Amino acid sequence: MAEGMIKQAINNLETKYIPQSAKITVFIPEEAYRKLFPFLDIWGAEVEDSKTQDHVKYIYNKLIDINRINPSGELISVLTELGSVNFGESKLDKVYKYFHLMDESSKALKYHNLLVGEIESMKNKDDKKDGEEQ
Repeated sequence: MAEGMIKQAINNLETKYIPQSAKITVFIPEEAYRKLFPFLDIWGAEVEDSKTQDHVKYIYNKLIDINRINPSGELISVLTELGSVNFGESKLDKVYKYFHLMDESSKALKYHNLLVGEIESMKNKDDKKDGEEQ
């Protein structure tokens, strides 16, 4: 009896002071996310994998940004654009990598434009200084 009470007290303390260890981390996808699973060839135990769910959620959010009305149709367009999947690669990984690289390229382009703008402003300052000295 005392042993059961001790285990319960430990469980209560863990729940109170370390809540992440007591919470269930499996996220049940909404119906919207589930609609993408067949297109990405996700079946069985993969559905409950947290990494898979995170990737599908990321892909879904990107598809919503592109086409709010029909994300599944947009996914088909992306899959068609990407072509066939190589041996040892999954559709999920390929589409996730595609959107991730698109984000990275967008960030790089913004940074490039910022640097070009700074260079141009430096040139303009130098031109003004040269004009004032003459």
